[in-house]
This record gives sequence, structure tokens and C-alpha cells, in this order.
Amino acid sequence: MDEKHRTVEEVRADLDNLVLSITQSSKRAYRTLKRIDFISLKPDIKTALEIAATQLSDAIAKLEPLQSQTTALYMKAITDGLTRLFNRGYFEEVIKPKIERTPNAAVMLTDIDHFGRYNNTYGHQQADHALRTVADAVRSEAKTNIVARYGGEEFSILLTEYPNQHQDAPETAERVRAAVENAIIEPFSIDAVASEATNDRNLRRCICGFLKASKGSQSYAELLRCYFPNNRKLQRYLQCLQYITISVGMAVRKSKESAEHLIYRADKALYEAKHKGRNCVKIS
Repeated sequence: MDEKHRTVEEVRADLDNLVLSITQSSKRAYRTLKRIDFISLKPDIKTALEIAATQLSDAIAKLEPLQSQTTALYMKAITDGLTRLFNRGYFEEVIKPKIERTPNAAVMLTDIDHFGRYNNTYGHQQADHALRTVADAVRSEAKTNIVARYGGEEFSILLTEYPNQHQDAPETAERVRAAVENAIIEPFSIDAVASEATNDRNLRRCICGFLKASKGSQSYAELLRCYFPNNRKLQRYLQCLQYITISVGMAVRKSKESAEHLIYRADKALYEAKHKGRNCVKIS
């Protein structure tokens, strides 16, 4: 196989096999050395074999952790660092063999609505925090299906776990959309929300208290709306945080359809969703 077209999984498998082979060979050699009757050997041969046995023992101790290290490197290579979802490279790598084994597979592409404006308004830290929250919501509804961060604010899901994709996949898409709409994007920094609301130190301390007390009960947004109904700046801030939504495009695989064309149709459906009002699901 051409080295340029080897997948990450194939490289990882080769590394695992190499480490395992070397480890097993070293252990066999070490056991052979340990069975030698060192007493009957000449001093120089005895010394050389003892050194070899020690070196082999050290080599085995160093080789065994390599398997866990290659696993860690493999996960790093296929995972998005921000959201801890799979990355686009892995998604595109596994989709072809997956859909070949699942004739009725479906692909879902999602895009956060007006995320550029959100990022420009509240900064990169809050935007990254929002991305993680959206990723968690998408992952929670996608269950065991493959979920990846496909682009900056775009996520992809490969659905292969349902017997009736034409019925089940659209229902999953709607659950994903609703989960994001209902997710509360907690502020990256409680103090940052307070400072958005007011420069008054006592009032900021009061707001921070409400935010911390709201954990596990009702949302911080509802608490602040009740206690500061006339603070327009704070209301606008909370409204933006509460109503992050996504547009969803989905395509269910047709007979013998390629992975590339399946993604193309899902992307086309996503484009339609974004131009038909956003916060909706469109199926190609």
C-alpha cells in the first residue's frame, strides 16, 4: 500500500504489532539467558551474558509503556482538542468503510447560527466555551454514533445505529437541534458576566452570589432576569447566551451512494436550513 494513503488506524496497528513483537522476542531471549548455568561458564562469558540479560530486562521495561503511549498519540491524532470530539480527518477516514457495512447510513451536518457575531461580541474564550457546550449537547443525543467537529462551528454525525434510518435519523436530528436550543451556555467567567451588567462593586458581588446559588436549581439567566429586569445590557447578554441554536442538514444514503456524495447532499440540506430561517432540520 502507498505510504501516503495509509490511515491513522493502520499506522497505529503496525506500531502496536511492532512493540508487541519486540517485547515478546525480548522476553523469550531473557528467559533463555536465565536458564543458562552461569556457574559452569568462564568468567568473561558469564559477565557478558549477565550484561546482556540486564540490558534485555531494561529494554522490556522501556518497551511495554510504548503501547499505551501509541494509544495516547493515536487518540490525540483523531480528536479535536477543544471539544474532545473526533476531528474531521478521522470522520472522513472512517465514513467510507462504515457506510459500506451500513447500507442505510445517514450523515448529519450542523452549523451554529450567527456564531461569528457571537464570537465578535463576547470574545474567543466565551465562544470556545459555547462550542464545548454545544458539542456536549450534540454528543448526548447522538449516543454511540460517530460525532466530529467538522469545521470551526460545524459538527458532523455519522448515523449507523438505527434499523430504520428514514424514520429514526430525522428524529435524532430534531433531538440534537432541540438539545442545543435548550442548552444553557454558562458564562466562561462568572465575574465577566457580572462586569457586563454593572461596574458597581456591591451589585457585582450580589450577581455573583445569584449565579453561584443557581447551580443545580433554576438557570442563572432566570434568576438574573427576575432581580434585574431593567438592566438592558445584562438582559441582552443573557438573551444571547440562552438562545444559541443550530441549523441541521441531513442525508440518508441511497443505494450504492458514495461517502463523498452523501456528505455533499447533507451539506446542501444544511445550506437550505440556514437560508430557510435557521434553527431547523432539512433533509435531502
